[in-house]
Amino acid sequence: MPVVYFEGAIALEETKGGSAPKSTTERYIYPFVEGQKLSGALQDLYTILSAGTDVSKESPSKESLLSRIFSSEADLKNAYIIRSGEKLPIPVDIEALIHNYTEEKDIILKPYDLIVIPLWQYHVTVSGRI
Repeated sequence: MPVVYFEGAIALEETKGGSAPKSTTERYIYPFVEGQKLSGALQDLYTILSAGTDVSKESPSKESLLSRIFSSEADLKNAYIIRSGEKLPIPVDIEALIHNYTEEKDIILKPYDLIVIPLWQYHVTVSGRI
């Protein structure tokens, strides 16, 4: 059975206090659905990760969707898809996809796509004389 992988700053577990997701990288195996777009997979992932919690049956808010699926350290603007047969990764701005959805930003998933959500890269620059 074909699948799609979500890997990186995924919030599969919450801390013991139940408030903030762990800051870690995870891999989630998602069942492939022919013709499904990334936005639909994100909605499904929200439902799966919310199982057993008190969430509304209505569509989740944008903030709820982001906080339930991704860790607080996820770099959603620099996500990308690694696709079999493609030489270069396909850039995906998940934040823009969720907050400012347009059909053009959405990507139809293919079997065994790997959706990578990187962690924020914190850089400190020191200049001048020390």
